[in-house]
Amino acid sequence: HLEKEYHVQVSRAPSREEMEQMKKGVLVPPRVFGESPEQMRMADVRVLRTGEKTAWLSVVLHEGKNREIRRILQTFEIEVLRLVRVRIGNWALGNLKPGEISKLSLDNA
Repeated sequence: HLEKEYHVQVSRAPSREEMEQMKKGVLVPPRVFGESPEQMRMADVRVLRTGEKTAWLSVVLHEGKNREIRRILQTFEIEVLRLVRVRIGNWALGNLKPGEISKLSLDNA
């Protein structure tokens, strides 16, 4: 599993305690009625900047389950306003547009 890093605009900045819990893991409700809750965690989370009404977080995941970031933050009543993947493994995505591809070489690793 390659690390995936995201910059996430949220409705409020989480507290230090909430971020520690996100790293330790939280039990999130199932996506489909009747399924079991899932244990999910962030490899790393930190506040990049805060504004009057929103904040930006840097979130690193090892797995990348469906809607994982949104589901974890929802357990803390934090709404995701925008989510942008900025890195996969050692490769920063830079100005790469959705659907656009870039040739990689071993020199980039």
